[in-house]
Amino acid sequence: MPFWREADGTLREVEGSFARYVDSLAPYFDEIVLCAPVLKAPRGEGTAIRSTNVRLAPLPHFDGPLQFYPMVR
Repeated sequence: MPFWREADGTLREVEGSFARYVDSLAPYFDEIVLCAPVLKAPRGEGTAIRSTNVRLAPLPHFDGPLQFYPMVR
């Protein structure tokens, strides 16, 4: 579920289902911090996270789990 940030600061997710899930949970928390991969450039339109209490702790983008997990030690 990679993310990117629009020029206006909007956080967008590639697939959409996770963004909608986060938005559904956001009203129940003071803050949600997503630790997720960030793309350097937009990929399609994506789905915006509309909640104002969601922030991103960016991770580098990897092609998939096989490339990601060996880096986490």
